[in-house]
Amino acid sequence: MAIPMIQTMFVTLLFLFTLSLPISAQKVKPSDKSNPKLLYEEFITGFKQAWVEVDDANQQVIDQPDGKELLSTLRKYLIELGFDITFLTTSEKIETIKKSGTSCNNANFRFTWKSDGFEVSDLTIFVSDCNRNWFKFEKPGITIIDYSLERTLLTEWRKLLSHKRIMFDPERVPQIIRGKNGPTEAAFKDLLDKKATKDIDGVYELMKEPGESALVQKLKIGVEKVGDINYNIYYFSGALFKADWTDGEHKGDMTKTGKKDFFKVNWNGENKMLHDEVFCSSAEQGVLIFKFVESTGTKERRFLKLYPVF
Repeated sequence: MAIPMIQTMFVTLLFLFTLSLPISAQKVKPSDKSNPKLLYEEFITGFKQAWVEVDDANQQVIDQPDGKELLSTLRKYLIELGFDITFLTTSEKIETIKKSGTSCNNANFRFTWKSDGFEVSDLTIFVSDCNRNWFKFEKPGITIIDYSLERTLLTEWRKLLSHKRIMFDPERVPQIIRGKNGPTEAAFKDLLDKKATKDIDGVYELMKEPGESALVQKLKIGVEKVGDINYNIYYFSGALFKADWTDGEHKGDMTKTGKKDFFKVNWNGENKMLHDEVFCSSAEQGVLIFKFVESTGTKERRFLKLYPVF
């Protein structure tokens, strides 16, 4: 009778040990990811710091004193994920930009959701790096808000992603991907002078709109027609993390559509992530209006033509 009792005790101890395993031992299952062979558990060990993005409206909320509940909820969740250093407010982000020339030290967390005050829907957590690796966690449908939006968000985020980074592996810190290079700004201006173009070719600078975040930089780009319907977009200056970009690096491309003065755009974002739900209008003379379609709505960015001058 002693052997069965020992077996029973062993099974009980094994069960208790399994329950006590850290969250990090559980397999993380994203809804989608860029590299089928890359495990989130391995990917996330390359970061000590988390850079957090929300939509413009919620960024304004957490930047204000009365938005401290949402701010503290986001920070609490990121601490649960194992990040002691987090950049959430605009002032925090500006300070780290001053100290670091690259975004590669940060795991980029983008949180999106929709809410009418009674329900919350379309929750996503998008985690990416400067090397174009990304993981998406999403919960479609509607969740009734329980007590408060912040408490509901925290509960749902924990369901989507609860893996805690328990160690840091410096070997997994990503290295920036360098895009192919076109002409520098100076060389591009010389090229424009020789071509004497009358198309939308030119050097453009991002216009800061009233009320926009201080993080909206003076991004300068070049647009060059390279075929009957195709255009190249070059980066010249103004990146938040200047070490990640070089003068003349390809920023994206544009293609004419069946609608006059309307283009389909592929755009490499600040951290080199490709955005392909982007459109551009050149209907307003001397201005390119880029529209970035996101799950929370459409973001518009206006670029003023600086060169050639009239």
